[in-house]
Amino acid sequence: MNVNGPVASRTVAYDDFMGDHLDDDRWTYLTIPGRGASETWTCFEPPAETRVGEGTLDLFVPRFTSRLRRSPAIGNIKRGLLSRSGFSTSDGVAVFALDMAVTRVGEMPTDYGDGFASFMLIDAASGWSFQVCCNGYNTFGFHDSPRRRYRSHQPTTVIFAAAQVPGTIGRSRRHEIIIDSRDASVGWWADGKLASRVEDADIPASLHIALGLATLTSARPIAAEPVGDASGLSVSFGPVAVRSATNTEGRATAGAHRGQQPHGSNR
Repeated sequence: MNVNGPVASRTVAYDDFMGDHLDDDRWTYLTIPGRGASETWTCFEPPAETRVGEGTLDLFVPRFTSRLRRSPAIGNIKRGLLSRSGFSTSDGVAVFALDMAVTRVGEMPTDYGDGFASFMLIDAASGWSFQVCCNGYNTFGFHDSPRRRYRSHQPTTVIFAAAQVPGTIGRSRRHEIIIDSRDASVGWWADGKLASRVEDADIPASLHIALGLATLTSARPIAAEPVGDASGLSVSFGPVAVRSATNTEGRATAGAHRGQQPHGSNR
């Protein structure tokens, strides 16, 4: 396969978001470890609104609440939806693609602590992650391994696109993340153009998809004064398409039972 360009046309839909509610057989809330050995934190922001229909998953937070920095490397994932299916990366090339449109509510963001939308690939066991983000004005990436103890207090790697990808308010952009286990690379394509490429990547054998809204403090020194909660964010994710040799069902870290409000939520 030629992987020098986007290959989304060869993918199949994981979720087309054509129903009138979130498919609980496909998605659950992301959970991450807290500060204590037995503590977990469910990425569920009570004020956030979730809507599904007509080919999009819409998430809206009118005003970000306090940042509970329980996992320093992640910062604070406000609402994170994790695919119940895992996707193999060990058999050559795996492709993950979707459209994303982000609109800012309130003040212009000044740093990563002011919130952004995230399209993330994550290994639920180790915490390895690669994500494409947009704060309504700029599009950028993060690469991290938040659950590894030796990395827990190190800054997250910020990925700036080689060719600038402005986050025009409300404009939908096509993002593709191509994982190639043959040469240990991760490529991010935006609107058909290569935005960034990470080489010599330690790629897990299986990855899950996570969609959501987050804030981040570890990519910069933590300010002496807390960032003001003066803004919110709205994002529309288009259909999620995947090309992977195999799926590994049932390995997601479940954050809630169907039809129930999760415990240990981000409040």
